[in-house]
Order: sequence, then C-alpha cells, then structure tokens
Amino acid sequence: MRPGGCTLPRRADYVFFAILLGLCLLTAVTQAVNCFPDDGWFQSQYRIFGHWPGADNYTPIAAPAFFYAATHGLAALLSLNLVQEFYLASVLQCGLLFCSLALIHHGLRQLAVGPVLARVVVSCTAAYLAATLLTQAFWSENIMIFLMAAVACLVARIIGSASLPTPRHVLLTHAMVLALVLSVAMITRVVPLILLVPLALVLVHRRGLGGALRCLAIIIPATGLVVVMAVLANSVRFERMELSNSTGRHLWQSIYPIAPQMLHDHPAYPALVAAYPELHKQDWWAIVPQKIPGFEHHSQESFLRELSLWAVKHHPGPWLHFGGEKFLSMVLKPLPRIGLWYRVDPATNPLDRTTPLPPLVGEPLSGAWRALLDRAHAAFSTAHPALVLVPLLVLLVPLPHVRTPPAWRVALAFYSVAFLSCIYVSLQIEVALDRYTFPYAPFLAMMAGVAAQITAHAVRTHRSRQTAAGVAASR
Repeated sequence: MRPGGCTLPRRADYVFFAILLGLCLLTAVTQAVNCFPDDGWFQSQYRIFGHWPGADNYTPIAAPAFFYAATHGLAALLSLNLVQEFYLASVLQCGLLFCSLALIHHGLRQLAVGPVLARVVVSCTAAYLAATLLTQAFWSENIMIFLMAAVACLVARIIGSASLPTPRHVLLTHAMVLALVLSVAMITRVVPLILLVPLALVLVHRRGLGGALRCLAIIIPATGLVVVMAVLANSVRFERMELSNSTGRHLWQSIYPIAPQMLHDHPAYPALVAAYPELHKQDWWAIVPQKIPGFEHHSQESFLRELSLWAVKHHPGPWLHFGGEKFLSMVLKPLPRIGLWYRVDPATNPLDRTTPLPPLVGEPLSGAWRALLDRAHAAFSTAHPALVLVPLLVLLVPLPHVRTPPAWRVALAFYSVAFLSCIYVSLQIEVALDRYTFPYAPFLAMMAGVAAQITAHAVRTHRSRQTAAGVAASR
C-alpha cells in the first residue's frame, strides 16, 4: 500500500490499543511516584491566575501548568489529598503517554507503514519511554512528547494525503490545528519554532507553492497570535512582557564551561574572576551579582542575561563550536531514567518526604515489572545509536534499483531534520543534558518506522525481481 491509502483502524488495532493502555497503566500503579517536582513545572499551575508584580517567572506558564491544574481540579472534585493527587497525576501522565503512542501509530499508518510494522514500532517506543519512568515524575517532557507526537501525526497526514484530492477546508483545518499545537509547544519550550522551516519545505513539496502559502498564511499568524496572547497574560501576572524570565540563566548555562574564552574582554571579567576563580564551573544559581562591583543592584537574571548576550554577540564562533561539540557528544546518548531523578529540597518537596511515594501495587508484581523495565531500558540504551543512525543511513544512501515512493523519503527527511535540529538548538542554548532528547522521541519513532518500511519495500522489490528472473530463466 502506498501513502495516501486507506488507514482505517482494524479490530486488531483496537486490541493493540487496549493492551498498550493496560501496560501504560500497569507502570503507573506498580512503580514509585517521584513526588519531588523539580524545575518548577508542577508548581507553575498555581500562577495561571493571579497578580505577582516583579515575581520571578523562571518556568513559563505553559502546557504543563494547565495539565497539572486540570489534575488538581479533578483531585479536588474527587476529594483527594495531595498524596493521592500525585498518584492521580501519575495515572493521567500514563494516559497522556498512551495518547502520544496512539498519535505515532496513526501517523505511521497515514504514511502507509504496514500495520504489523507500525505496531512493532509503537510497542518498542512504549517500552523505551515507559522504562525511563518519565510518567512517574513531574517534568515537562511527557507533555512535550504529546505535543510533538501531535505535530508528527499532522505532518504525516499532510504528506500521506498529498496524492489524494483533499478539500481546501480540510487542509486549512489541519493547518489551524498544527498552528495551535506548535504555538503551545513553543510557549512551553521555544525550540519547536525551528520546525516551521522544514514544515514549509514539506508543504511546498507536497502541496505546491500556492497550497503551501495558503497553509503558512494560517500557521504563522495563528502561532504568533497564541504566543502574543501568552505574553500579554504574563504582562498581567508579572507586569513584564515575556514568556519567561529565564533567558539569561539558560544562556549562561550554554557558555559558562567556556566563560574564560567568551568573556575575557568583557569589562566586568576581572571582577567576575576575582569573585569566582573557577568561573567555568559555576552554574547560574552559584552566581551572585552583589559580589561584582558595579552590578550590586542587578538581579541575577538581568546580570546573566547581559553577560551571556554580550558573549554570544562578540564571540559567536566559539559559542557555535561549543554547541556543535555538545550536540555530537549527546545526540547518540540514550534516554535517561528521568523518573528516578530527585533531590530532597524544601523548595521541591511539598509532601516533606525523603523518599518517593511507594507503588500503589506492591510486591511481587511491582518488583517483577520493575525488573522488566530495567531490562528494557538496558536493551534500548544499547540500541539507541542504531535507532538514530540507521534511518539517517536509509535517507542518505538510496537503495540501488529500487524506486521508493516520494512520500516516504519526504517524511523520513522531515522527521530526521526535526529530530536533529531540535536537539541541536536545545543543546546550543543550554547546558549539555541528555534529557533534552525526550520531547523529540516521537520524531525518532517516526524515523524508525518509515526507514523500516522503506527497507521492507526494498526487500520485497528485490525478491519479486529475483522471482521474475527465475521464472524467465526457466522458460
């Protein structure tokens, strides 16, 4: 079947989804809940409504805030306490992961990836992500995975349906939904902004210049409108026009390991080194502007923003080179077990505990499932470099004497560019952390699925030619 063919769910698909949902929920009830919400994402729900002039807005009021606020509302409706709310949030996060997996499956089927192959890819994705225990912690990664899975699915619909007559209103509706998803993702993390470039190229290739311009005339203004609305909402909350108040601190993380090279000719550098002799080892939270003569009245954010922007403006070469080094060192690293990360800190310890919440279901089931997840993570950690490199090899090295449907190659190119570019930009503007790969795992799953389908198509074509040659030779 070629892209654009019928992809209606079959009975086997519904059985598969039921099993997948059961396995996601099994993880929720058999694994400990990391009740130490770091990075402020869980706490951001408490600032959706209100007025806090001048307050620090390090973590943006974005999709995670509304997800956790909805969870809090449901917990209040069910008369649950805070401990029970954490368990409820874990279950709902597993449900959100299931929705992400369903979107990946639908995207693969829109591209006419075979039903069995699509289920295998989604099953492996489910096992890999569940093994990281990200649903048991309270970061933004799981919500970003859902948003990026939605983007991947919508792009697959645009690519896969290009060979079929599509009513204009349907195409423009897809563009509007895509704009909404992209804007929400951009408010959460600005990095998805770069997806507009490969998306525009896909639209031109699959819909022609006129169709692409019509879609982009909706996507770009609609995305900008949602972002402006978020900025205006923050101007009411904090009396500052911003998405977040953390640009300087994030940028500092991207330069401090090479700070001597980037800041050696800055006027404040001598005083900065006098206060911090090992400047190249200082994270943003270690820098106190009041220790630097002339900057006593600066906030930490404004001081680090001034330093970082000056360094990037005056020494872009070393900064870009360092970003490239970080990308090369991290792009093949496996997804970490983010659900196991926690630190006992009063600011991130609402339950006043020293250990995570115990599983809802105890031994022996929880131990057996944990052992399976441990083995799954070890296996996928070993296979991760191949999951990245093999699809790229399929894309860059065309198989000889095999005509691959253009939709598959366009899709593989889009998902590869999306995956690599988002990781590169994330690492360019931040410190090198392997968790920045998480949000773009749906693109990796789509890469693997499409590459496997191209390979399977090539194998079938080769075998059919061999069979035809054998029949011709026997005559």
